[in-house]
Amino acid sequence: MVEINCIRERIWNDYSKASFQQIALELSKDDRAFNEFLHLLQDTEKTVINRAAWILSFIFEINKSYIMDALPQLVKLIQETNATIALKRNILRILQFVNIPESLHDAVMQVSFDHLENRQMAVAVRCSSMTVLANLAKYYPEIKQEITAILHTDLHYGTSAGFRSRAKRILNELS
Repeated sequence: MVEINCIRERIWNDYSKASFQQIALELSKDDRAFNEFLHLLQDTEKTVINRAAWILSFIFEINKSYIMDALPQLVKLIQETNATIALKRNILRILQFVNIPESLHDAVMQVSFDHLENRQMAVAVRCSSMTVLANLAKYYPEIKQEITAILHTDLHYGTSAGFRSRAKRILNELS
């Protein structure tokens, strides 16, 4: 059994990809520990939240079913105004690669549009948001116009090469 206090201590003291992958492996084998781990995504220390968010990505690579069961909770976390950029980035990255349950479509669509439209938001968060929205546009074709308008506008505002590349790919997919 994995002790969550030990995990928090390891996250705090051993900041390395190898260590985080090991923690993810341990958590992906223990339902109870994984559910307790999710509380670290709401820790009082932003450093713990950011590192736990990275571990969440590794858990997704190992055991997608844990993440799928936790999606409602994860979506709720990124809706919070005080969510860290790392938390948003890692959860939205996951949302790009899953079939989002219909019950979460509205919430995910709203948060994704909010992030995509916010030019102050980190590029990785905006890029993941546009991919999530493009995926949702398969179910809601009426949002294609809004996504297209935002992307066309932002292509002309000195955005990064990564943003432009993703935007062009998404615009091709939507047309």
